[in-house]
Amino acid sequence: ELGNKITNNENGTSINLYSNYPFSWRKNRVKNKFGEEALQYLTAFPEIKDYYRIDKINGKARWQYAKVIKMEESCVACHNSHTNSTKLNWNLGDIRGVLLISNSLERITDQTSKALTKTSIMLLLFSVLCTFAIFLVINRLNQSKQILETQVLERTFDLTNSNKDLAKRNKLIHQIFGRYLSDDIVSNLLENPQSLKLGGQRQKLTILT
Repeated sequence: ELGNKITNNENGTSINLYSNYPFSWRKNRVKNKFGEEALQYLTAFPEIKDYYRIDKINGKARWQYAKVIKMEESCVACHNSHTNSTKLNWNLGDIRGVLLISNSLERITDQTSKALTKTSIMLLLFSVLCTFAIFLVINRLNQSKQILETQVLERTFDLTNSNKDLAKRNKLIHQIFGRYLSDDIVSNLLENPQSLKLGGQRQKLTILT
């Protein structure tokens, strides 16, 4: 019937209707233990609309779900007048049966496992890319550090040579001017070399003999 038509055997899903009062041509149907228990439970607790659990069937885990089906106004007249109906005193709101849905958890588990594997591979690739990017950045920083260290060494070497040249120049000035000038004047010339100028003044002088 309808349940058999919409049942999907490929993904392990089955849909059935179960009732304690099936039409006469369905009396020889195979009884469903879960359907019986679900119908009994939902009849005992009418405020609850569904019933579910996980069972092992033939060694395989299955998720089983049952939803209560109540008589509606259009159903009451049909079932109470149908020649093959096994109950003719239905009332509006009576529990007619349950809709049973059974789904294999193996397929869901396989899909979840595949999804997790795919996610793990993507995370691994992302980690590799991040590690490679960090390696490039660190390598670039090391290169920049080496360049800066080389520049500092070169500047330090140039500064050392300049200081040596300056010391030689000051020593030479001390040797030359120290013969004629005091140390204070020579030190002043070294601190202010711009004040050292060659030249003189022309004056008229009268010499008495």
